[in-house]
Amino acid sequence: MRILVSGFKPFGALTSNPTEALIEALPSDIGDKTVDTVLLPVEYETAFQVLNQAVLKERYDSVIMLGLAAGRKNINIEHHAINLRHASLADEAGVVKAFEKIRDQGPALVESTLPYENLLRLAKDEKRPITLSTDAGAYVCNDVFYLMRLYHPTLCAGFIHVPDINTLSFDIQLEQLVWLINQI
Repeated sequence: MRILVSGFKPFGALTSNPTEALIEALPSDIGDKTVDTVLLPVEYETAFQVLNQAVLKERYDSVIMLGLAAGRKNINIEHHAINLRHASLADEAGVVKAFEKIRDQGPALVESTLPYENLLRLAKDEKRPITLSTDAGAYVCNDVFYLMRLYHPTLCAGFIHVPDINTLSFDIQLEQLVWLINQI
C-alpha cells in the first residue's frame, strides 16, 4: 500500500509549521505501507496544484493531508470540507478570500473517505488524543481538502488538523500520525 502525506510551509506570523516537521520525520515505510510526502505552499492558487501533481505521479491508495489548527487541543480528523474560501488572513501570496466558492457548480461539501469512524473508535478505545472535527475552516487547508475530494472522488483521502506543539508535543503528534497510518 502506498500513502501520500502532505504538510504545509509556515504561514502568517509563524516561523515554523509542525506539519512540515511531521512529514520530514515520517519514516518512508510504516508497517506494510510506503509513505511519500509533499510540502505545500500556503496559497490558494498553488497548494492544490502541487498536491495534485504529486498524486498524479504515483498510484496512491490513500492521501492524508495535514494542516495546523493552533487553537485545538487534539489531533482532529476532519469529517468534511466545504465549498467556501473565507478568511481574514492572507495566504502567502497576499491573497485574501471572502465569501467565495471554491467551485461555482461544486457540491456544498465533500466528505472524507478516510475510514474515520473506525479510526476514531480505535483511538477512543486506546485513549489517544485524536477526535472528530466538523470544521476544516475556510482557509487553504479546507481548499486543498475540498479540491482533492472533488477531483479524486474514488481515492481514499482526508484531512487531519494538528495542534501547536506547545499544546501537544511533536513526539506525541508523530507517534499518533504513525499510528493512524498503520490503521489505514
